[in-house]
Amino acid sequence: NLELNIQSEYDIMGIQFDIQYNTSELIFNGANVIPSGYTFEYAESDKGLIRGLMFSMEGIKLNQQNIQALISFDFKSLNNFTYW
Repeated sequence: NLELNIQSEYDIMGIQFDIQYNTSELIFNGANVIPSGYTFEYAESDKGLIRGLMFSMEGIKLNQQNIQALISFDFKSLNNFTYW
């Protein structure tokens, strides 16, 4: 699994991001929001490219001190590929 973390001295109210990966080495199985109270949408826009959007309709900051990780991405390795 890969976890998305945010650290900033400024309030972060929403994020949009892209994650690119090698489809000959990894299979993307999905993603989950770790804390509750956030809206999270993602799609594999192109093969090997995940585009995501996360925000709170209640105005909750994404970079609160008590949140260690925001999103967990689940990948499976192919052909005995190892990654950190």
